Amino acid sequence: MNHKNISLLKERRRDMNIRKIENIVKDFTLIFFISMIITFVPLFKVHASSTTPIVGRAQLTQDQAFNYFRTRNSEKSDQAVKNFISIVWQEANLEGIKPDVAFMQIMKETNFLRFTGDVKECQNNFAGIGATGGGVSGAYFKDTRTGVRAVVQHLKAYCSTEGLRTSCVDPRFTYVKRGISPYVEWLGIGENPNYPDQGWAADNNYGKSIASMMQVAKNLSSSHENNIDTVQPNYKAKIQTYDIMEGNKYITDKKLEVNKLYTIKGYASSENGVLYEFWAKDVSAGVWTKIRDYKEDRYANWTPNKSGQYIIKVNVKDKNSNLELDGKVEKTFIVIAGNTKPGKAKIQTYDIMEGNKYITDKKLEVNKLYTIKGYASSENGVLYEFWAKNESEGNWIKIKDYSSDRCANWTPNKSGQYIIKVNVKDKNSNLELDGKVEKTFMVIPKGEKPGKAKIQTYDIMEGNKYVTSKKLDLNKKYTIKAYASSSNGVLYEFWIKDVRKGNWVKIRDYKEDRLATFSVSNQSSYIIKVNVKDKYSLNSVDSYVEKNFTIGDLMRTIVLDAGHGGRDSGALSSQATGRLHEADIVQKITIKLGNLLKKAGYNVIYTRDKIDLYNYPSVTQNLEDRINVANSIKADLFMSIHADSFDVSSANGYSAHYSSYRPKLDNSGIYEEDDITYDKTPCDAALKSKVLSQLIVNEMSSLGGSNRGISDHNLYVTKNALMPSVLVETGFVSNDAEVRKLNSDSYQNQIAQKLYNAVTKLFNI
Repeated sequence: MNHKNISLLKERRRDMNIRKIENIVKDFTLIFFISMIITFVPLFKVHASSTTPIVGRAQLTQDQAFNYFRTRNSEKSDQAVKNFISIVWQEANLEGIKPDVAFMQIMKETNFLRFTGDVKECQNNFAGIGATGGGVSGAYFKDTRTGVRAVVQHLKAYCSTEGLRTSCVDPRFTYVKRGISPYVEWLGIGENPNYPDQGWAADNNYGKSIASMMQVAKNLSSSHENNIDTVQPNYKAKIQTYDIMEGNKYITDKKLEVNKLYTIKGYASSENGVLYEFWAKDVSAGVWTKIRDYKEDRYANWTPNKSGQYIIKVNVKDKNSNLELDGKVEKTFIVIAGNTKPGKAKIQTYDIMEGNKYITDKKLEVNKLYTIKGYASSENGVLYEFWAKNESEGNWIKIKDYSSDRCANWTPNKSGQYIIKVNVKDKNSNLELDGKVEKTFMVIPKGEKPGKAKIQTYDIMEGNKYVTSKKLDLNKKYTIKAYASSSNGVLYEFWIKDVRKGNWVKIRDYKEDRLATFSVSNQSSYIIKVNVKDKYSLNSVDSYVEKNFTIGDLMRTIVLDAGHGGRDSGALSSQATGRLHEADIVQKITIKLGNLLKKAGYNVIYTRDKIDLYNYPSVTQNLEDRINVANSIKADLFMSIHADSFDVSSANGYSAHYSSYRPKLDNSGIYEEDDITYDKTPCDAALKSKVLSQLIVNEMSSLGGSNRGISDHNLYVTKNALMPSVLVETGFVSNDAEVRKLNSDSYQNQIAQKLYNAVTKLFNI
């Protein structure tokens, strides 16, 4: 082989080697690329080609949402539905969630706000948050807006990793793997290609059904717009009532028997004819069972196979209606076995448990699951109903409807003082309840301890102006502003008391708001009280402040005349009782009565403060001076207080005296009998004097002793008064036993109270 051939051979070999190297590089590149795909494909998320993002703007309008709702539920008022839809749109927009997505999910979860599952309407839980089935009712929210906000926040947890823009109210927000379901169609377990074992609900068609509902709503609106000119009148069926019959016999006592055949007969009307649908609900089980679907036949047969309380419902709708119903009637019946009669359930108590641990200190924690366990008995079995009331909000929330299960689960989602109530009734009872037990508990955040609130004072304000006077005006709106402190925050409670009537009226229950408004339409003397306690306190009150006010003009002027006094001591008791003076005894009673009247806002004048008790020419002049105190100022009432005396020491008792004869006011209808002048046509002042006299002896009768009644006498101070006037004999100084009572401070207080009662009753007539 020559040199040239050798060179060509080497060149071909070199080219072959290069091609081998190139092929190796190509193969390596291909293998590397394939391995990269195999390695990293699981790290890339699958993205849907035809999906509905949860984040964004609504595709449906609020009107479209309303119209769609109406095709499935016609029971709620238009305004209530529109208000609800508005709240959904507001809350969803706040978090950047599509409002129509949130709305449709709520419709799916609540069966168009009918709440036919474990979650009840009173919970304000619109998406079954925390409801895991098997009767577990899930979370409770304080109002509609909070419940809607929880749904929106839970949706945001699934579809986004962005932080919340509002405070978190969703108790299960932190349990969600954030951002795993950006699309509606991925919300159900089994629907999400990246996380097939995670999702909102255990339904592999959950998200798709919500998306489908949205499309139906959109198509419904389009159909309506395209056929606007051909819409026919929407007639609505109206149901009056229904009867239940056993054969030809109408059931009127709402008592039925197990295993008997009954006929339900509906009465309704509509333009095109009526369709009837029949349902029964076993209250103890809480489940509705359809007796018969919609038909034109207004009769349906039903045989109850179990005793208990049942609700029978008849739905109606127009024959051409596309609504679920136009109207309904529900009635409650008791189904009993044979000759069984309803008993009466008695509840002893209930416990609250955390797991197997009994709560004994009445302190609970926020967001913990508790079990309420009732203890009751009845001959036919017991139905239990559970309620909770947050005292700062004042509204009762039903935890669980009547059922034979004596246990109910409850998770408080807000701190504060709660009343937990368990109602019970016999299984066959048609009453609302037979008995109940209520207990108070304090729900506090974990780690917190109750403190003790201290109140310094409070102000009264009219608008922005502080009121410094103790006199307030009738029918004006005032604000009470309290000042208090406590380690956990303060709860304020406001009360007002009409001193004249003696009863306290609550202006406002405990809340954190330190302001409360009030107005009064009746003039009187009032006490305004502010109670405070620590936010987590179980006490009824930690401290309080009371202040007295007069509202309206000062009430009527009353002149009180303590009989005798000065140089006239009046009757004297026996040596054995210490020679007690009538004048001293009645002065003490008069002062005590005056204090009561002043406290109630009356303007009280004492005659002894106004006249000379030592230098008067005659007894008549002394009496004239006394009555002139009242006449000169045009007082509203004159009362002279005395103690009687008699030669016979056994004489006892009390009496009241008035005069129908009023020479300074009225001289018509006058006649005399036994040296006493009477008036057959007495004036108003005389008539009221008689009424007051009777009120006095009626009040005094509760103190024991002898009621000597009332008398129409021409006593100087009663006949010469220009206003109602009475003279009261409180007892006998000449009776040793009675004078000892009259001289005791406690008995004088009792007499003063009785006289006060009589006066206030007179002015209330």
